[in-house]
Amino acid sequence: MRSVLEPRRWYRNVLAWLVLLAIVVIAGMSIYTYRAYQQASSELLIERDRQVAVLSAARLRSEMTKFSDVLDSLSRSIGVFSGDVDEQRRLLAEAATRLAVFDAGVLLLDNQGVIVAAEPAQPELVGEDRSSREYFRSLLGDETVFISDSVNDGPDHAPIIAISVSVLGPRSNFTGALVGMFLLGEPNQSSFYASIVRLRLGQTGSAYLFDGKGRVLFDNDLDRVGHFLTTQELALVAGPSESDALRTVNTEGVEIVASFAPVPQTDWTLVVEDDWELLTSSARRYSNLFLLSLAVGIALPPLGVGIMIRQRRFRRLQLVNPAEREVITEAVASRLLPTTVPMLPGWNIVARHDQGRGPRRDFYDAAILPDGRLMLALGQAHGQALEAALGLATARTMLRAAANRMDSAGEALRACDRILAASFGDPLVVSCSLALVDPVSGQVNYAHAGQPPPQTKRTFQADPGAIPEPLGIGRPIDPAVGSLTIEHGDCLLLIGRSVLDTGPPANRSFGQLLSSQLMGHVYPTTESMADNLLAEYEDFCTEHGLVRREMSVIVLERFGRDPNGGNQ
Repeated sequence: MRSVLEPRRWYRNVLAWLVLLAIVVIAGMSIYTYRAYQQASSELLIERDRQVAVLSAARLRSEMTKFSDVLDSLSRSIGVFSGDVDEQRRLLAEAATRLAVFDAGVLLLDNQGVIVAAEPAQPELVGEDRSSREYFRSLLGDETVFISDSVNDGPDHAPIIAISVSVLGPRSNFTGALVGMFLLGEPNQSSFYASIVRLRLGQTGSAYLFDGKGRVLFDNDLDRVGHFLTTQELALVAGPSESDALRTVNTEGVEIVASFAPVPQTDWTLVVEDDWELLTSSARRYSNLFLLSLAVGIALPPLGVGIMIRQRRFRRLQLVNPAEREVITEAVASRLLPTTVPMLPGWNIVARHDQGRGPRRDFYDAAILPDGRLMLALGQAHGQALEAALGLATARTMLRAAANRMDSAGEALRACDRILAASFGDPLVVSCSLALVDPVSGQVNYAHAGQPPPQTKRTFQADPGAIPEPLGIGRPIDPAVGSLTIEHGDCLLLIGRSVLDTGPPANRSFGQLLSSQLMGHVYPTTESMADNLLAEYEDFCTEHGLVRREMSVIVLERFGRDPNGGNQ
């Protein structure tokens, strides 16, 4: 009977426990990374809503400036500050068309705050003292324009909003004030509400505007205008006077992101509430894909170890046969290449791969990220068979995960480099070129390490410059980064370095031949361009008696514009 302490059995048990420990560690890291990704996504969404609220508040203040400019231009008329009441009333009457934007009328006050004229004419108001009103007292200081909170100074003491400007004399002395008034709750005939509606506030949720007294000046449904905020709403916006955003629950129990921002130079506050489920719907669509990518990243390392252990059982003194290792590598690599590529309006994406006569080491990927950008990646794994297979699987998985989390291609490659260099006993070396494409503007943010950068057909160069070291070499790398724009009718090409460098000694390489052909050749379709590139490379190798290497190519075409402004 064999002892349980037999060295071979002890060795197998220790190896199994080490593999189990590695799986637990990687699973923990994956869960931590996923939770960190969710937290970062939530913070970005909340910060984005805060920025939108700040921008909307600034735009609202700009709309109010248009109304104050109407009053300011009238206040500069000589007759207004001449002191002649009859002349002032005549000028107000002549400006009635311009002043019609103020649905509650316009008042002219003298330097004591007494009403001397009104448009439309309201004789019963002449002589009334408004000196105690904030829209008059505020102009006695340094301010020349003031936007008030709601006050009950409208017809029959209806609530209004007042915009007042100073009337200055020839020596810039204060001679009175022009006050334009808007009625609250009159959306059908109010220029004030029309200007707010044009801003399209709260398109994915609700929005409301309230003054310094807590009275609602505007909301999407217009049924709360003139009412005061509830206790819960007051508690929500109480606190700092600066803009803020927080995740909370509304009165109906729905989870929302509430963003609020003060309207500049007023006591008003704008609040925008967005449904959290709607905000995160696009990100949740990719959660399963992200988790699947992490699961693949966790499963492949123990799978590779298991394959190697199984092969050891049948060979006591030698490792797996090299030919069998290459079969395993090709099986893993073939499953990693995408069978389909994304489809985008106005764009055509074509990916081609030719095995050549060497071992399979190339990989490419194309995916649409949660923010709408297109990710294109092309690279090559270095090393022996199984090491290359692990490198291919890890690089493809981590590039997708990093591109989902990062804003730039350079950050994504750096994150992938850290994982490749530190997650395994022996670093997995991978060269890669990564492009993040904005399909609306055609802007491309790219980074490359060990591979040439993406280039457009019109500006293709055989020698694009210095190429940084590949990923996973064991020390931090600094990938080359850049940006370019794909014009309408142009193409973006990603081709491996080993293919472009192919060539006989002391003669031009395939990349130099390709550069001259691309500049002067018109291809009828994107597919024909990709197919011709593979055929031309095969002809080039045959002509010069060279070994045809593995070749992968991605061609991204941006359609041209037709005469009507659409895409051809």
